[in-house]
Amino acid sequence: MKIHQELLKLRHNEKRITSEILDKLQEMEDCRGYLKLGFSSLFDYLVRGLNYSEATAYQRQACVRLTREVPEIKEKIDQGHLTLSAVTTA
Repeated sequence: MKIHQELLKLRHNEKRITSEILDKLQEMEDCRGYLKLGFSSLFDYLVRGLNYSEATAYQRQACVRLTREVPEIKEKIDQGHLTLSAVTTA
């Protein structure tokens, strides 16, 4: 079914994009670029700067910090073996 194939492709792209977002957020955290933009923290930047909900911002911030400590987590997210919510609730 064509729509199923399209959704599978989009889902694959979603995983890739999520990984890219985490990489860029890691860069933003490392250089504390959010401060230069007038935000008090990465969380504040995620909520007010990127318009994530607080729950989603918490997940992304937690993943950025955890993947710095345990790089294997990022690999598992990239491979689709872990989700952001699984990482933050474990």
